[in-house]
Amino acid sequence: MKNRIFALLLCTFGLFACENEELLIPRPIANLRVDFPKRSYTPIENNCPYQFDLASYMTASPVSAENPCHLDIQLGQFNGMLHLSYVPINNNLPELIAYSIDKVREHQVKASAIQDSVFLIPEHQVYGTLYEFYGNAATPFQFHFTDSVRHFIRGTMYFNATPNFDSIYPVLQYVKQDIVHLFGSNSWK
Repeated sequence: MKNRIFALLLCTFGLFACENEELLIPRPIANLRVDFPKRSYTPIENNCPYQFDLASYMTASPVSAENPCHLDIQLGQFNGMLHLSYVPINNNLPELIAYSIDKVREHQVKASAIQDSVFLIPEHQVYGTLYEFYGNAATPFQFHFTDSVRHFIRGTMYFNATPNFDSIYPVLQYVKQDIVHLFGSNSWK
């Protein structure tokens, strides 16, 4: 009998405790809406020993007058930048590649994973690696490519915001295709 009275009181208390409360319903999982521009490419015009196609939303400018072949490529509406460094090879290709790999390793602390993709495009003499960082690392992409004899290019991408991998993932996948296109369209002068 005591158990029934206790159960009845508990149920009554439970009903009154929830009175006039707003019903909480979990929100569905959703991504930010991003309007991606239609893909189109134009060749970059410069006096450097390389040439590649840039996506229409990207704009390139030299980092300085002393290093006109080092470029800052603005990512337009995506609020990011792609830093490109050109270095001529002087019998130091292993050192240049080791430096690039060391820069990738610096981000292992924050990245939950790093995936590398090797690019071999013999018809353009382009050989390189694209590193994709997962998690809240400062950079989502780093890469280097070379003709393995005279030219070496290293690139790093940054967003002008605190990294939040889940929020920027759709943009990363979109920009990644344009970075891959940059690899494939490169030609050495």
